[in-house]
Amino acid sequence: MKKLLRAMFLVLALIVSPSPAFPWGREGHQVVGLIAEKYMTAAALAKAGDLVDGSAIDTAASWTDEYRQNHRESGPSHYIDIPLADSKIDLARECPNGDCAEDPGNR
Repeated sequence: MKKLLRAMFLVLALIVSPSPAFPWGREGHQVVGLIAEKYMTAAALAKAGDLVDGSAIDTAASWTDEYRQNHRESGPSHYIDIPLADSKIDLARECPNGDCAEDPGNR
């Protein structure tokens, strides 16, 4: 019985422990895009549509991953860390060198 409890505890610990790197993949990015789209205001949807050059948000959500596969040097510009307390992106602060990911229209 003790062996079974230990084994169950080990499996549970492995399941709930955070993974150091677990990529979302295309589907994960699409799901996040669809969820975000559902909660966007009309103005935000219009701006997002402009940023993705008229593509559907869920379709454009993983373009940086796809681009990065053949352009490994673009890895550091793959994302922007925005402080949780901020309500908008300050590109001058978050991307001072202008080397952050751009919209799909500028690929």
